[in-house]
Amino acid sequence: MSDELSPGRQVKVYHNKQTTRQPFQEGVELLLANLREQSNQASSAKEVIDIILDSLQKRGYHVPRIWAKERERYRLIAANDFPTGLIQSEPRFDVNSDLLEDILKNNDICDFTNVSEHQPLFTGTLDPLDYVLGRCPTAVSMVTVPYTRRSDFLMPSEVCGLMVLNYDPNDLKKIIVTQQGDLITLSNDELNFLDGAASIVADKVVQVLERNRETETGLYNRGKYRSDLDRFVNDFYHNQRNMGLILMDIDNFKLCNDEYGHHVGDEAINAFASVLKSMESREIRPYHQGGDEFGIITFRDDQSVRELAEILLHSMPRLYGIPEGANPLTLSIGMAMMIPGIRDGDDWYKRADEQLYLAKDRGRNQFAVNG
Repeated sequence: MSDELSPGRQVKVYHNKQTTRQPFQEGVELLLANLREQSNQASSAKEVIDIILDSLQKRGYHVPRIWAKERERYRLIAANDFPTGLIQSEPRFDVNSDLLEDILKNNDICDFTNVSEHQPLFTGTLDPLDYVLGRCPTAVSMVTVPYTRRSDFLMPSEVCGLMVLNYDPNDLKKIIVTQQGDLITLSNDELNFLDGAASIVADKVVQVLERNRETETGLYNRGKYRSDLDRFVNDFYHNQRNMGLILMDIDNFKLCNDEYGHHVGDEAINAFASVLKSMESREIRPYHQGGDEFGIITFRDDQSVRELAEILLHSMPRLYGIPEGANPLTLSIGMAMMIPGIRDGDDWYKRADEQLYLAKDRGRNQFAVNG
């Protein structure tokens, strides 16, 4: 991203501080009521996203994007000009919290005055703002709408995600604007519409994302694990990319609970979950099946999966919560690489589970892998 934006190109962030808004224009209110009714009838988060994207595009916005916050990073979850597979491979990115906080607390609409190559709002393998602008050369203005369940948020930690929208002042379609001299800006009614669309995303989509994770550990839960197994098996037959499944059991965990109490066992579970959360990335997806059972789906080759298993084995003795002098907890690991012939998620899981029991039969505190 260059230090200065292109001449005539406006890039703004919009803070939906509802207390400053005027009443809805009747047409906008009816449109939002219709969108919310459609979203209430939708059977999945994807349907809700499609409804919102379609509405934004018909209104006149170019290449709309929706990013969702997962832990401390953002990832693209919707773009109507991207194939689904490409969205899944999009990198996650980090936000400059100090700069975002400064933008959010100042005005409802703020120019990206301080955003430059030396102080970007987002950091990662690509700058999403610059990237979106590059994909839409006819849209000379962009508005970024942070969304949350609260209407008066001021802190970046409360932001659930972002909608990024581009529009061309010369081709507005249904976008309502105001004009002062040569300056064209989104009207109060248009901002009310974007508020409402963002709140639908927050209500319907963010809840689904949160349901996929456990509150206690922060890891993906058992239901998400099982659905992802099938999804990635199907993905393998389309893309043929490297995939490995890792199953993990904490050795003799019941004895730990019996001897030291369930509170110590819970601390051990949460400590190991923290280890797994610290590894989460585009290539490593950790899950908690329940109790002392964990899993990872990773998009790495055989050798890299073995190296990851070694790291996991060595992480156990460093866990906090185990009384001094007690035998350190160990881990048994079973792994199965995704190969042609695996029918579905259950088949893949069974192959990794067989290796897990083999590791236990060999004496625990080790891994076994098929092939």
